Amino acid sequence: ITGNNKARAYTSNTYKTINQAVTGQANGGGAGFISAGLELAMAHSTGDCDVYISKVNYFFGTTGQQYELKVYEGTDTTPGALLYNSGTLVNTTGANSHTLTSPVKSTTGKFFIAFRQIAATNFSLQFQSEVPVRRGVYYTGDGTQANWGESGSGFKYNVQVETTVNLD
Repeated sequence: ITGNNKARAYTSNTYKTINQAVTGQANGGGAGFISAGLELAMAHSTGDCDVYISKVNYFFGTTGQQYELKVYEGTDTTPGALLYNSGTLVNTTGANSHTLTSPVKSTTGKFFIAFRQIAATNFSLQFQSEVPVRRGVYYTGDGTQANWGESGSGFKYNVQVETTVNLD
């Protein structure tokens, strides 16, 4: 490069995945609801790092069910402000993937990936059996901050979700 005050700058992105699933463990079934409009959210802790969420991989056991994928900023105990909504998607049996239209930044040290089931038919989000389930990870609600609750003792599922983040 010639001239004054000119230089080349190289940037690189470091992409990492956060995976709830246990590698090599078989699926135990499909999570979902018998009511329309409910959401299942999974907490991801990032410590003190700000992260950009860019892609989510997950598995379904059914085909043709409508759903939405959402990203929420985390609070101490529940999903908080909505950062991203995919709009209506349709599942397929097996591996599914969604790349966010633009990466969203989480700054609180915790974010939630949520799946909203649109119809009253279980959309069969694949899980691995987990007893006891980890506390402070899985939440259900209707997307309203005041209505989130930690999935309790009857919830024994480790939902298979892998989230790709860019460390800023």
